Amino acid sequence: MLGIRNPLTSLALALTDVDFETTPHDHVTALLRSAHLDADELEALAPFDTTRYTRHLLFRNEAFELLVLHWPDGSASAIHDHGNQHCYMAVTSGLLVIDDFVVVSGGKEPGFAKIASAGTTIMPAGNIDIRTSARDLHRVTASGGAAVSIHVYAKPIDHFLLFEPASNSCRTVVSRYDSLPADLTNDDRPQMQVSR
Repeated sequence: MLGIRNPLTSLALALTDVDFETTPHDHVTALLRSAHLDADELEALAPFDTTRYTRHLLFRNEAFELLVLHWPDGSASAIHDHGNQHCYMAVTSGLLVIDDFVVVSGGKEPGFAKIASAGTTIMPAGNIDIRTSARDLHRVTASGGAAVSIHVYAKPIDHFLLFEPASNSCRTVVSRYDSLPADLTNDDRPQMQVSR
């Protein structure tokens, strides 16, 4: 299955049986918890960039995509939504800080978007974060060392909104991958894009 190894293969196979529209989120988080993902194996799947976080696609079909993200210490995502899709993020090693935001006005499409801070969550290894609403915004930052996380997006996210509080705006960006499974055919390969 697309060049990924157990237990990731088992996780991807289990996720292919999930109807993300009707299945309770607890079921998906239970699958992530039961996968017993080894942080060293996840780090070995793709190169670790010491200057920015990287996104490595492991599996993708029409229902979901499975990625591993490497986070060097201090690296952070921009404030973003999830393109109206569900997002499940499992921290497998290190510590991630999640800064949550809410849309005060605008922000449904590119252009004006006023947002406000809605709190911070500290996520050590073993924790899972779920995003289910189009208005679920966050920024993720690695703190106190490097971190690795597994992400399930249901459906795959091809584009999403990136929020810029200094200019009260948001813009559409295309999802990008830093690496893809070797056995995806050219027709199946999502586009590689610049970092979000």
